Amino acid sequence: MFCKQCGKEHNGSYGSGTFCSQFCARRYSALVNKEVKNKKISESLKGKKHLKTDEEKIKHEEYEQNPNYCSICGKFLEFNKRFNKTCGSKECAFRNCGGSRKNSGNSLGGWYKGIFCHSTYELVFVIYCLDHNINIKPCKTTFKYFGTDNKEHTYYPDFIVNNEIIEIKGYFSDSVKLKEEAVLKAGKSYKILYKKDLTECFNYVYNNYTNNLKTLYEDYKPKYKYVCSHCGKEFYVDNKRTTEKIYCCRKCSLLGNRSVTNKISEGLKHYYAEHKTDRKPYKRKYKQQWITNGTIKTRIPLGNEIPEGFHRGRR
Repeated sequence: MFCKQCGKEHNGSYGSGTFCSQFCARRYSALVNKEVKNKKISESLKGKKHLKTDEEKIKHEEYEQNPNYCSICGKFLEFNKRFNKTCGSKECAFRNCGGSRKNSGNSLGGWYKGIFCHSTYELVFVIYCLDHNINIKPCKTTFKYFGTDNKEHTYYPDFIVNNEIIEIKGYFSDSVKLKEEAVLKAGKSYKILYKKDLTECFNYVYNNYTNNLKTLYEDYKPKYKYVCSHCGKEFYVDNKRTTEKIYCCRKCSLLGNRSVTNKISEGLKHYYAEHKTDRKPYKRKYKQQWITNGTIKTRIPLGNEIPEGFHRGRR
């Protein structure tokens, strides 16, 4: 007997003997009856619509107001692809993998005066060059090299500064050396800058701009919007708040928490206003007096009986 699916000879011990094994029987059923099954399913689903829950409807409406687009071709991304960077086509997918193009790395990037920076290292370098009238522009020249996997790759350098190719790196790897060899082999001037080489750039930006570098991007926008529980002011932050009461600054946090935790008496409020301080004055529960026997000195409540051998005072 021969199997109807694979054509191999068998003893007919499986089932009715038409197939040699369970695998061949299921494979034959899936391949032969595939069109018939698909036709039945499509006919049964005709005229039926997917019923969305209230939460799904709200999410769809919010996405329609703020949709996402492909970072390469600008095509509208459907709701089920809203978290993707590209539309999924071959042209966009291959153009967006690796290299010095927008959204190609894992660092925080953005636009600054017409130049796209892929990390804050590149950002401080660009700001320093532009403020000191140094000619800088993105490098559009590519170089071919063979990686550690013995496959051909394309290298996209970062910038060109005074006809010299500049690459900014956060750490050294084997691929860095291979890329450098490919550029030098092409007869180009090449230089790699690490964090220690950008110390002057970082100090310049910190002193003249801000320590929060990501806010310098032109397209920077905080992720979360909140309303202060004390003053009612709207504010934006990058990190998600998980507490019940949310404050915009330390002053609002102090005043908002004090009204709940610190129930100050009217007398103390008057004291604070008079002395212009928030420090609570120290108040003992009872008055005390010093006693000593010449060797030991201690304090006891005023009015208590002085022990034998002791007298009032510290000496």
